[in-house]
Amino acid sequence: MPGDRAESRPKTHNMGKKQMIYGFHPVEEALKTGKALDRIFASNTLNPKTQAELHKLSRTHNVGVHYVPAPKLKRLSPGNHQGIIGFISPVEFVPLESFIQGLFESGKTPLLAVLDGVTDVRNFGAICRSVECMGGHAIVIPLKGSAPVQEDAMKTSAGALLHLPIIKVKSLKECITYLNNSGLQTLAFSEKSTQALNEIDLKLPTAMIFGNEDKGVSHSIAELSSQQVKIPMQGVTDSLNVSVSVGIAMYEVSHQRNHK
Repeated sequence: MPGDRAESRPKTHNMGKKQMIYGFHPVEEALKTGKALDRIFASNTLNPKTQAELHKLSRTHNVGVHYVPAPKLKRLSPGNHQGIIGFISPVEFVPLESFIQGLFESGKTPLLAVLDGVTDVRNFGAICRSVECMGGHAIVIPLKGSAPVQEDAMKTSAGALLHLPIIKVKSLKECITYLNNSGLQTLAFSEKSTQALNEIDLKLPTAMIFGNEDKGVSHSIAELSSQQVKIPMQGVTDSLNVSVSVGIAMYEVSHQRNHK
């Protein structure tokens, strides 16, 4: 493994808006001491032993590892990165199961936004802002294939990320199954659905699933959902920006729950 124990204290560097930690042992130490990492970039030329150790570490701490060409790491790093860079998250992530249980135990009616393949940082930040403003309890994102939770997202969210729990899960399929079994209705948004959102009883515990603008909610996730729904539209344009869709959907929930 790169580095030695004498180098194990986390070394951080602020590069623009991204705070990073370099080297296997500093990354390991940061995770063990409770530092939240959004993701890890590792050289695709790491030796197999280090890759195995990194894979085990990432699974233990629920952090995604992205293997990239060594030149990309060199562009990110001002010095010796030892083949591994950890990106520090500006927020802490919360576990799904205990969070849902806590909502029910406190007498709240869960309202979650689940993001499937939303990778644009600004869209993610705008979504966080809408969810927090409209009284949503949390956002769920997958371990891989999601926008990085970093300072650009914080800025676009207008600080909402500081007040909104973010749940990062290893498998969206397992997450949707868990939510279904926990008594939440899981609504997957699709332009092809014939069921309008405003016809759904949103006073029930609800998780709304949104996909990216190119592909929408993936077929496998949509199949697991309780129901597929759409936002009714009147104009010629037949699609909405995902952050706009989330804002409209969250407002409909707020309207149903707060206007009797």
